[in-house]
Amino acid sequence: MVAIHTASIRFSPRHLGNAIPQHEELYQIVLNSTEDLPNGYKRELLYAIRKNTWKSIENRFVTSSFVNSDNGDFILAGPFIQRRGGEVISTLSALSGKVDHGILAKIEGMRIAAKQFFDLRGYMRMFLGENPSKVTPYHENWNYGLIGGESGEAFIVPDSWQFDRGRGGPALLNLTEQRRRFDNIGAECIRRIFDEETAELLISAVQGVEGDLARALDYGLHDIGHSSGFGFRRRLEEGRVSTIRDRAIEEYWASGMEYWAADWIFGTYPGVRAPLEKVSIGIHPGKIVAASCCTMFGMDIHRPGGEGDFDVLATSMIFDTVLWNPSKDPTDSPTFVVDRDKIRLTDPTYDGLIAAFRTVADRAYSATIEEGFHKRSGQDLFNGFHPSEYTFDVIRRYMIEPCRGLYQNLS
Repeated sequence: MVAIHTASIRFSPRHLGNAIPQHEELYQIVLNSTEDLPNGYKRELLYAIRKNTWKSIENRFVTSSFVNSDNGDFILAGPFIQRRGGEVISTLSALSGKVDHGILAKIEGMRIAAKQFFDLRGYMRMFLGENPSKVTPYHENWNYGLIGGESGEAFIVPDSWQFDRGRGGPALLNLTEQRRRFDNIGAECIRRIFDEETAELLISAVQGVEGDLARALDYGLHDIGHSSGFGFRRRLEEGRVSTIRDRAIEEYWASGMEYWAADWIFGTYPGVRAPLEKVSIGIHPGKIVAASCCTMFGMDIHRPGGEGDFDVLATSMIFDTVLWNPSKDPTDSPTFVVDRDKIRLTDPTYDGLIAAFRTVADRAYSATIEEGFHKRSGQDLFNGFHPSEYTFDVIRRYMIEPCRGLYQNLS
């Protein structure tokens, strides 16, 4: 396990007339960097920055050969796209870090085991429409532009890079920034939202090295989920408009549906159990669910785009299923309830947490089977599936308002 870089450096692009153009500034940062990069790569990267031509970097990206396979050192740079709150921003950006090979091996093992699990049952074409993306966890050294920091990206999907053309580059998970955001603000959000016992259950799952592993496995399962059914890239490229889930991914409602389904498609039995047990992840699967809760309720629900942000929408849809509504019949199953001024999990254990989210997982699983196996949409499953006004009221009163002002510029 590599050491965690707790103090990363953030470079902000400067605009000083024509004296220091952005490309020249980043060129100097990379030129003076001390990372032990793969042979010949630094020269290629400097050429790409200076000439603004990215073909060789794209090839490195697709094969992950921008990473030193021995010590995990890497730098990646290029024109970068950020999509938030209905806005699209693009600028030259870069990041430097060390890949955590120990956690990466767990994610890769899980990814391979998931594919094998469905291959053996003849489900591959129906269940996984494309190969899942590789999620590469890393500890940050420095960042530049739209990456890192509260306003930058901490989970960098392949198509954030303009040079990505759907050839299968890795998604990059910034463990340093994920931990910093949560430790500095997210944990306080969780404590303000949930009762003491529930908050402690969630927060304890993402502490230390095991917490990094739980977060990374959560993101790994999420990207496997994107590959389910027709597959994320096919939905994106075809701009399918016949169903809610199949609409162009940029449209915020479809994005919310996409992220909701991706989050929980492998939360159901046997999808999550077989791949995780085969890899021997070494932690309770409930900690992965807890890590997802910390991301959703400690960060995503507080994004400034509000209900127009797809992460906010996806979190609202998920919470609608696990929150007990007074209009519903009483239940003996674990669920979240409003208890005075806090939200409480009725069975505050990791097994109880898994059970509380079982219905969410079952819905995502059924929709994907409908889409992939029957070669038609899960539209009937999605029609009318909107968070209730009660759910939105609980989110506003017990999640957003108690945490208002803690984040200044969350992205």
